[in-house]
Amino acid sequence: MLECRACVSRAIRAIASDGQYGAAALTRPLAFTPHIIASRPQRRRLATVVERDAPAQDALSVLEPVERPTVEQNSHRRAGKMVIANEKALRKELDYLRDPIKLADHVNYTLRSNMPDKALDLCRLASRNMTCTVSWNHVLAWQMQKGQVTKAMDTYNEMKKRGQFPDSYTYMRLLTGFSHHKEHVTKAVSVYHSMSSPTSRVKPSIMHTNAALRVCSLAQDMDALWGIVSKLPEKGANAPDSKTYTTILQAIRHNAMGNEADPSQMARQRNDAVNEGRRIWQEIITKWRNAELEVDEMLVAAMADLLLISRRMQDWDDVLSLVQQTTKLERLVVPFNERATEHVPRPAEDGGDAEHGIILVDDHEGFMPTPSANAFKPVTAAARDSDRSRKSRGGLAWVQPGNAILSILIRACSLMRTPKTANAYWDTLTSAPYNITPDVANFHNLIRLLRNNRSSVRVSHVLQRMHGELGMQAIPVTYAMAMSVCARDHKNPNVMDIAESIVGDMEKHLHYPDAQTLEAYFSLAHTRGNGPEIIHAVNRIQALLDKMLSSPNDSQRKVYDGTHGTSLEYTAIGLYQSLIGAVNTLLSRKLIPNDAIAHWEDRRKALDADLSSVKFRLDSTKQRLEVRRKSDINEKEVKGLRKEDNIAEAKLKWERGKRSVERGSAVAAAAEERGERLVGKRVKRPQVGARKVRPFRVKDKNAPKKKDGFADLPGELGM
Repeated sequence: MLECRACVSRAIRAIASDGQYGAAALTRPLAFTPHIIASRPQRRRLATVVERDAPAQDALSVLEPVERPTVEQNSHRRAGKMVIANEKALRKELDYLRDPIKLADHVNYTLRSNMPDKALDLCRLASRNMTCTVSWNHVLAWQMQKGQVTKAMDTYNEMKKRGQFPDSYTYMRLLTGFSHHKEHVTKAVSVYHSMSSPTSRVKPSIMHTNAALRVCSLAQDMDALWGIVSKLPEKGANAPDSKTYTTILQAIRHNAMGNEADPSQMARQRNDAVNEGRRIWQEIITKWRNAELEVDEMLVAAMADLLLISRRMQDWDDVLSLVQQTTKLERLVVPFNERATEHVPRPAEDGGDAEHGIILVDDHEGFMPTPSANAFKPVTAAARDSDRSRKSRGGLAWVQPGNAILSILIRACSLMRTPKTANAYWDTLTSAPYNITPDVANFHNLIRLLRNNRSSVRVSHVLQRMHGELGMQAIPVTYAMAMSVCARDHKNPNVMDIAESIVGDMEKHLHYPDAQTLEAYFSLAHTRGNGPEIIHAVNRIQALLDKMLSSPNDSQRKVYDGTHGTSLEYTAIGLYQSLIGAVNTLLSRKLIPNDAIAHWEDRRKALDADLSSVKFRLDSTKQRLEVRRKSDINEKEVKGLRKEDNIAEAKLKWERGKRSVERGSAVAAAAEERGERLVGKRVKRPQVGARKVRPFRVKDKNAPKKKDGFADLPGELGM
C-alpha cells in the first residue's frame, strides 16, 4: 500500500475523476478542462512531487470552479445580466424559503424595498422546484401599480411558460390594474375572454366580470362592455350582481354626457341614456322582487345620478320615487303629475332654448309615456312557492339610507327648486331612526341649494355646525361656496355681517385664509357701494394680511410650482391690489369725508410700498428656485455621466478579463500538448528519473561565504 500522503491523495483523485469525467466534459468548455483529464493517457508511472498551488476542489470532483457569466434569455427585459455571484446568493436565499408562503412574503418584501429584478429572479429560480403562483402574483401587482403594463403582460406570459399556472387572483390583479390604464382596454378584454377558453384552468367569476366591465366603463368602450354583458347568464353563480348593474349604469351615464357645444344633440343623447337606464332598472326590480338580487345604496345612487343628467322635470321627480321604492321612505311632496302647484322652473336665458328651460310637453325631446315610465312605482314582494326559504318569505330587503341617498335627494330638490322639500328630507334623515351624520359632500350640496335660494342666514349656521358641532376639518372650498351664497344675496341689509362671520370662522379654522373667499368678500363690499362697509372690509383684510406676512411659521407655505413663488405671496399680491382698488373707489366716488382724503391717500401710498415689497420678495424667491432647479438639473446630468462612465469602465474591465482568460487557456492547452505543467505563470518541464524537486532558494549576495561544507547557519561559519 502507499505510505506517502501525497501519493494516496493523488490516487484517490484519479479514481474519483473517472465517474465525473463524462458529465464534466459535457457541461464545461474544452478550454477550461483541467490538466489532470487532458494528460491522463500520458501520465507518468513515477510519483514525482511537483511544486504547485493547490486549487480549491469540489466535494465530488477535481474540477476547479470556473467563473463565467450566466446566460440570460430575457436580458433585454431586465436592468442587466444576472452574474453567477448573484445567482448563488439567490439560491442561498431559496434554501431558507422552501415554504411557498414564506417565499411569497419575501418576494413582497423585496418589491417593497424597490428591488423588482431580484424579486423576479427569485420567482424564476423557485419555479423549478415548487409552485409559487402567489409570488408571481405579487410581481404582477407591483408592475401594474407602477404603470408597467407591458412588463406585467410579459411576466404573465413567462409565468405560464415556466409551468406556474395563473389562478383567480392572477387574473383579478391584471384586470384591476388595467382599470388605471384605460388605453389598454383591448388587452383587458383579451385577458378576460381567454379565461372562457376550453383550455383555461380558471373560469371567470362575477368578480372578474365586474373588473373587466369597470375597465370598459372608464375607457367608454360601450361595444366591449355590451359584448361582455351579453354573455352573462341570467341565473347562477356568475349572474349579474348589484355591482355589475352599478357599473353598467355608471358607464351609460359617463358615455351620455355628450358634447356641450351642441345642446340639442346632448339633450337627445342624455334622454336616450335615461330611457335605457329605465329599462335596465325594470330588470333589476324584477330580480329584486324574486329575491335573486340584492339592491344596495350604491346601485340606487347610480340610477339616481343617471336620472339627474336629464333635462326633464319628470326624471328629476322620479328620483324621489326611486328612493321611496327602494328605501320605503315616503315622498315628502306629491308626484309631479299629481300636484296642483307646479315646480318653479329655471328661467330660460335665451327664451327658447330647451336645454335651459323645463320641457313639460310630450314631444320627441320631452318625456314620452312608455312601459319603462312605471319603473319607479312602489313594489311588493312577489308571490313565492311553499318551498322557498323562511328568509325569502320575510319580505323585501329594503335599502338603508346613507350619505349617498341624502346627497341625491338634495340635488334633485335643488334642480326642481323645492327648498322646503330638501330641508324636510335633511331633517328626516339626520334624525331618528336614520341618524345619518352628514359628510362634506352632503354639506356642499346643501350650500349649493342655499345659494340657489339666497339663504345667506342659514349658511352661517351650516358652517357653525360643520366645524363646531361635528368637528369636521375645514377646507377652503367650503368657505368659498358659503361666500358665494352671500354674493347672491347681496341685497340683504345684513349680508355683510354674515360675510364677516364667515371670514371669522375661516380665520379660526384655517392657518392661512383662502384668497378666493377674501376676494369674494371684498367684491361683495364693493358691489354694495357702501362707504363704511368698504372701509371695514379694507381694515379687516389688511389686518389679515399683516398677520399672514408676519407669521413665524413659514413651513406652512406651500410651493405651487418649482419656477413660481409661494401661495402666500401670490395671495398677498392679489389682496394688496384689491385693497388699492378699494381705496381708489373710495376716493373717486367720494365715499369718505373731505378731511379723511389725505389720510387715505397716505394709506394708498403705504399699500403701494407693501405691494412692491411683496413683489420683490416673490422675484427673489423665483430667482432662488430657478437657481436651485438649474443646479438640480446639472447635478442629475453629472450623475448620469458618471453612471455612463462607470458602465463603460466595467465593460472594458470585463472584456480585458475575458481576453486574459482566453490567452491563459490557450497557453495551458499548448503546455499540455507539449507535456509541460503550468504552475502560476511559469512552465514546469518534467524531470525524468528524478525522485525529488530540490527546494528553490534565493541567494543573498551579501551573505558571508562558508568555509566548510557542513555549516548551514551563520553562527557556525568561521569568521
